[in-house]
Amino acid sequence: MDGQSWNNNRALDLIFDHALVYVEYGQLVTKGDYLARIKQESPQIAMEAMTVRQFGDTAIVVGSYRERLSKGGEREVKRWRFVDTWVRKKNGWVLVAAAAAPDF
Repeated sequence: MDGQSWNNNRALDLIFDHALVYVEYGQLVTKGDYLARIKQESPQIAMEAMTVRQFGDTAIVVGSYRERLSKGGEREVKRWRFVDTWVRKKNGWVLVAAAAAPDF
């Protein structure tokens, strides 16, 4: 999710499948809802270690990242763990499913 590191919604729009299924805090989030939140909150994302397992035209990525954002003048830092499912389509790799949860 390098586009997220720079808060680049255009890049994210290109790599997110139009039917992306994303789960955050146990809620289903649409691609449009996720992009709107990123645009509004402008988090700074620092990717950490990731592992990738490829199965033909499908890849599973497991990793973590730190998210920094400001809320009400206060800076907040959270660490997240995620699982992403990528599929190679005719125009390249796209994210089709993802889940993230805070790492307590």
